[in-house]
Amino acid sequence: MLALLCVQPTKADEFNFTFTPDQAACATGYYSCIDSGSGTFLTDPPRHDAVYRDTSPITSMTGVFDGSGLSWLPQGNQALSGGSLVNSGYCCTSPVVFMANGQEWSLQRLDVGPAPYTWLINYSAGGTLEPIDLVITTPEPSTLLFLSIGLLGLMGLTLLKNRLS
Repeated sequence: MLALLCVQPTKADEFNFTFTPDQAACATGYYSCIDSGSGTFLTDPPRHDAVYRDTSPITSMTGVFDGSGLSWLPQGNQALSGGSLVNSGYCCTSPVVFMANGQEWSLQRLDVGPAPYTWLINYSAGGTLEPIDLVITTPEPSTLLFLSIGLLGLMGLTLLKNRLS
């Protein structure tokens, strides 16, 4: 019984993301750099196996792509680790595939050369790649602490009000 109390359960995590065209790469004129998006990844707890290597599999993706809603299409070994999409390969990530504007797109990281790695949006039907600046964030612990304190304060005021009336 004591062992069960000491074990901390693993929980799913939520990561917010935004991406815009990588202006430095787009300045070459080689790419059409017009796509942008934002949304949320929801992941399972980290998996400790040969495929995921201590990363968390993505279980859903919601958001907006070029002003249109996007829906996630799970494919392959998709995982999120420390703000990076990774898979079991050594070169390139297994893409996160999604639908937007009735077309299939993928978000992937190209691991060639030293970090920082190149993030790309790929239009699946046309095979065109677009370099992007991807930012993945999580809620800060201090923000969550202040939110919890505020909720406890509101609960205390509600209980006090009920006792006085």
